[in-house]
Amino acid sequence: MSRRRVVFGLVIAVIVLLLIGGLWARQWWQATRESQGIERLDWHGLDLGLSHLGATDFQVALNRSGQQWAIRGNDLSLQWHWKGMIPQLDQLHLDRLQLIVTGSEADTPDSTDDTSPPIEWPIWLPRRVNVDHFQATLPCQTGQCELAGSASLSLNGKPYPLALNLQLKRDGHRLDLRTTVDGQPPEQINASAQLAIDDQPTLTAQTEYSSGPTHHWTGTARIPEWTQAPWLVDWLQQWTPVPDDALPGQPAAAKVDAHWALDWPDGQPPLKSASGSVALQGELPQPWPVPGVGTVSGDLAVDLAASKGQWQAHSLRSDLTLTEPADWSKALPALIRPDTLTLETQPLEPGANAPPGTLPLAVTLTSQGRSQLTLDGQVTLALTSPWSVAFDQTRLTGRLPTTQVGDWQLASPRLDLKLTGQADASSLSLKTGPDAHVTLAQLTAPTNLDVKLDTVRGDFPSVTLNARYHTDEPTLDSLQFKGPVWLSTGRITHPQLTPQSWRFKGSLASTLKQFDLDGQLTAQSGANAQVALQAPFGGDLNAQITSHLQAPKDSKAWAATWAGWPKLLDVTAGTVDIDTTLTRPASGPLQLDSGAELQNVGGTFNRTAWSGMTGPVSVSLQGDRLTARMPDLSIQTVNPGVPIGPIQFAADYAAAKGQFLKGTLTLQTARADLVGGQVHVEPQQWNLARLPIRIPLIVEKLDLEQIMKLYPSEDLAGSGQLSGTVPVRIGRDGVAVEGGDLRALSPGGRLVLPGSRLQALAGDNMAMGIVAEAMKNFHYSVLDSTIDYARDGTLQLGLHIEGKNPDVHGGQPVVLNVNLQEDIPALLTSLQLSGRVNDTVTERVKKLIEQRQNDNTKEQ
Repeated sequence: MSRRRVVFGLVIAVIVLLLIGGLWARQWWQATRESQGIERLDWHGLDLGLSHLGATDFQVALNRSGQQWAIRGNDLSLQWHWKGMIPQLDQLHLDRLQLIVTGSEADTPDSTDDTSPPIEWPIWLPRRVNVDHFQATLPCQTGQCELAGSASLSLNGKPYPLALNLQLKRDGHRLDLRTTVDGQPPEQINASAQLAIDDQPTLTAQTEYSSGPTHHWTGTARIPEWTQAPWLVDWLQQWTPVPDDALPGQPAAAKVDAHWALDWPDGQPPLKSASGSVALQGELPQPWPVPGVGTVSGDLAVDLAASKGQWQAHSLRSDLTLTEPADWSKALPALIRPDTLTLETQPLEPGANAPPGTLPLAVTLTSQGRSQLTLDGQVTLALTSPWSVAFDQTRLTGRLPTTQVGDWQLASPRLDLKLTGQADASSLSLKTGPDAHVTLAQLTAPTNLDVKLDTVRGDFPSVTLNARYHTDEPTLDSLQFKGPVWLSTGRITHPQLTPQSWRFKGSLASTLKQFDLDGQLTAQSGANAQVALQAPFGGDLNAQITSHLQAPKDSKAWAATWAGWPKLLDVTAGTVDIDTTLTRPASGPLQLDSGAELQNVGGTFNRTAWSGMTGPVSVSLQGDRLTARMPDLSIQTVNPGVPIGPIQFAADYAAAKGQFLKGTLTLQTARADLVGGQVHVEPQQWNLARLPIRIPLIVEKLDLEQIMKLYPSEDLAGSGQLSGTVPVRIGRDGVAVEGGDLRALSPGGRLVLPGSRLQALAGDNMAMGIVAEAMKNFHYSVLDSTIDYARDGTLQLGLHIEGKNPDVHGGQPVVLNVNLQEDIPALLTSLQLSGRVNDTVTERVKKLIEQRQNDNTKEQ
């Protein structure tokens, strides 16, 4: 064959190959344009070789799933090598790249949410891609957003390892991200990442993941020092908007270290089936505002362990400070609302009885604000549902400022409470220890009560607190506070009380609706009463006070308690049962209802003795009105020197508040036995605001024989009965009798007067001698007397006597008109010294006489 034919044949073969290649290339380009949505492709400055492609600039227009892509580049350089007849892309370099994407991506039936790493990269993707400068305008949540920066991608395997370096720039700031991915995704992935903000290292992370019958995931993450970048938050907001109130402000400085190693079965949710450990440690050296919480600073370290989805914290250490608390603190009473909270926790070794899935901690929680409160003790947290916390050996101490609770002022409250109990998402249960107590420097009551308590202490041993609530919308459904209580005060000051210490021992019970207190109140003097207090919140305060007094012990105790107790009043016998109800309406004055039942009460008042006082007495204070009732009071004997009794008395008294001695006395019954007869007063009413008042004493059948026996002289005797009226006048200047009248009842009686005294008075007067002789055995038929009693104690008696002595002058009639004067106080003193009254009165009289003699000696 000639050479010419060979050459011609080669030329024909090349032409055929070129035609076939051209046809194939044209067909490949047409298919590529259709599959990639290329609508336009323009090149300038094209430089094409067997292993490279270059262009000074190019433009590409794409339509992908309804989105319009406009791509423009400068200084394009693409290099490849041949593997057989197939080119392998090695490197793509662009000096500048501009990308504009408009429109929203259309949904396609075969779209998928699978975000698993690709097993193989597209064959057209170069193994190294470098873009020196790019600018992209892309759809985002706020419309169209821009990205600018540079990027490099390195694929060193099939398809891994992969290295991506991305640099983003915005408003003079820079974000650098370097990541590497290796392994055989999705079965095995090894990845690392480093993030720097404005050339400051911010985050390093490394993780390893493998799958199979068991998934295995380990990793570390570290923020060595947080760089504050508010611009980054604003930029991210364009792509994923989050409400501003849900985003925490960036910390000024922070450090975070995290480590984890977890395994879980294939096909199971990781958190609910994982086993392994997680450790997290964070530092906030400067305060960090956290929405909904407050401003936080400090350190926190947590070590968690998991076993088949059962998570347990092995360790929790914290030293955190919260300042400027968020709105949650406004739900607390202003008195204990914190300005600063400090939380310190340390892990404890679990006790023998600690249930699994719990974390024992030593906790110190300190609150600083108007009040200073500290909670210090052992706390056990339940780490699985249902969540709960248990308190053991916990102590709450605190100092509160002087504060006003209602109308009561509490000065310098102090708390020291030992607590045990538990709380969960819906309930709280606490119990105080044996030395739990609260103290007050002073407790001052409302002005209308006029009472003040100094050095107040309340002990609350074994008191239980139970509450139920909702945490989603903070509401308190129920609250119960119940247990024994011991109260004491160093001194109670009140106008009606002698200043002294008091104590209370009883029980308390409180709910959201009412506060109840029940127990015994005892004064230093020994006076005591049973008190039951009911205080509905927003309603009427009610107190029941009962006391049983047994004389003389209890009477001496109450004498040392009431400031108004008369100094010369001694109760030496009998019993008194007192039942008092105090009511203080939510709006309105204090109301009082008190009843006393007297049984055989006896004693002395000044120089008067009495015995056998029995009957009911009631006192009521309603608004500004005081009412006292004695419906049936009896006294066996009243003895000021002359025995009087028994006495029956029934009366009512009413007066306005503040004018208790200017009220109205209404008498129903007043009757007494006196020297064989009776004295009584008819029912009547007197206004004590209009003094003087007059009380007519009606005297009936007084026994003259008993009257004569009372007189100190032993040689007086008589018989007969006297009746009449004695009008008593009571005024501001004292007691007086004006115009009293007593008459002997028919048929008269007999008088025996001492003859020796009358003979001395008669002297040489014959008529008086006859009278003196007649009075030795005088039978009278008429005996009239007028009575006047002056305020100085002088009694004036005007006597008119008619009668005879059968042994003198044959019973010649005798008429006598005699005026007598008697010093009644002196007479009573004489009677009291004669032993006719008890020893107490006699002793008082002796002391009175002795005092008067000493006063007279000093005056001389």
